[in-house]
Amino acid sequence: MLLSVSEWISIGHPGTGTVLVYRQPDGSHVVRFEDLDVSNGPDLLVILSAAPLVDDRAAYSEVAYLSLGDLKGNQGNQNYIVPAEVNLDEYQTVAIWCRRFNYTFNAAEIHSPPA
Repeated sequence: MLLSVSEWISIGHPGTGTVLVYRQPDGSHVVRFEDLDVSNGPDLLVILSAAPLVDDRAAYSEVAYLSLGDLKGNQGNQNYIVPAEVNLDEYQTVAIWCRRFNYTFNAAEIHSPPA
């Protein structure tokens, strides 16, 4: 079931693409990137953040976040699994974040899809 659709915003570097969040029958979730086109960089992680969507390169390391793992690539379609025990209501944003330099490349809001 589709729970969220949003577009990447450029924060520290240019980037485009769509972020979709799906709930799976087993209660887990999938965060899917479609048509991703972002800058490459060192030590890039995909994170869910409790922070609201803001244009601040360091905002997403300042509050609770959950790492979904390393960014699989800077272009194309990708899936990231969120375990069933994670409460997505605690997170407002998905971000591509550089752990080494505490620098957010791109972020997207997690919200309900349009009707």
